[in-house]
Amino acid sequence: MFRSTDAAAFERLVRGRAVARAFARDRALTKGYAVVRRARQARRLVRRPPD
Repeated sequence: MFRSTDAAAFERLVRGRAVARAFARDRALTKGYAVVRRARQARRLVRRPPD
């Protein structure tokens, strides 16, 4: 939910309609950050000296 969410959009969300569309931006941000985290982890593993 954002400040820009109007009453009609909020009602659709409460009734269970268009839920995927309402949270698409949040999901995209979450998935994008997951890619960054995986890349950082892979970089650490590559840089790590062998035991």
